[in-house]
Amino acid sequence: MRAPWTRRRQPLPVPGPTADAPPLPEAPAEREAPAGLVGEQVFRARLDEEFARAERHGRPLAVIVFGVDAEAARDPGLVERMRAALRPGSLLARLDDTELALLVPEADGMDGYAAAERLRRAVGPACAVAAGVCDLEQALAPDDLLRLARASLQQALADGGNRIWRYSTQVAAEVGVESPLRSQSLAGIRALARAIDHKDSATIGHSDGVAAMAGALAAELGWPTPEIERLELAAIVHDVGKMGVPDATLLKPTLLTPAEHSHVQLHAALGAQIAAEVLAADQVAWVRSHHERIDGTGYPDGLAGDAIPLGARIIAVADAWDVMTAGRPYAAALDTEDALAECLRVVGTQLDVLVVDALVRVLQARHRDERDIA
Repeated sequence: MRAPWTRRRQPLPVPGPTADAPPLPEAPAEREAPAGLVGEQVFRARLDEEFARAERHGRPLAVIVFGVDAEAARDPGLVERMRAALRPGSLLARLDDTELALLVPEADGMDGYAAAERLRRAVGPACAVAAGVCDLEQALAPDDLLRLARASLQQALADGGNRIWRYSTQVAAEVGVESPLRSQSLAGIRALARAIDHKDSATIGHSDGVAAMAGALAAELGWPTPEIERLELAAIVHDVGKMGVPDATLLKPTLLTPAEHSHVQLHAALGAQIAAEVLAADQVAWVRSHHERIDGTGYPDGLAGDAIPLGARIIAVADAWDVMTAGRPYAAALDTEDALAECLRVVGTQLDVLVVDALVRVLQARHRDERDIA
């Protein structure tokens, strides 16, 4: 699901090429690729034009990248069979010795998939052809379409070849590429989380502080680096649900009333709903459950003990540590010794013993480092 602040397109259900599409340009002789195909430079120029037109008129657009054997790719007969299967307005190009690209105006992802299958069948069983498809709904720029179609082709080849993969978050995870829409949405959520921190001078840097401590605790607990990075991202946005809490309550300089506290408690579930737009299910659970308590008296679900995801238990300790050591209008900041004593006091009721033990080791290591520097 796309985050609510990203742009949405509503393609018009009009088949065929766009009404204002110019005739297909002839490839200049010096740019003509082997076997009568246009080269990548001409393809990219046409891609830029079609992308701008599709954006302007709310039309769909798809790019397909085919992977074929280098010798087969030079076969004029193969290329002619593919070109014969093209619909009007499409443009077929050679990207390199093993990749052909097809630009399909007025095609969404499923149309692109159908076009790829049509060309794959046209080639016949004599040559295995894999393909990756990406459409405009997944891209923010022309290069995104080509890059993500190529990523989808990589997945098709990894899956055995002679098949078609359409770009998705699964493909992104498998081949290690970042979706531009996800990047944009994550940037928006990060900015929102930091904006909430800046509402009050006492909370500036809170999200980053929680993320840094959560990462240190996870490293101490033996988490691999990729998982630590995912935890840090969830920690940065752990309080994003506070956007739904009135400023009068959020910034109140005295202790909250029971009614105000109940209102604040809603932020954990709301934050999870916002994070679900761009984070994985386990990260969303970490955000939702970071105010659960080991004894089951936390919120929003009253989880207890190991039923609370470990990532949430780590964020809970990091959050408590940052609040105590940074201070709030209603409570002065504690020094390291007193803050650690408070964490140890609530082990087994509020905080998890394994994570607090990790906190002790992290603080001991920092103390040794500071002593060595001195």
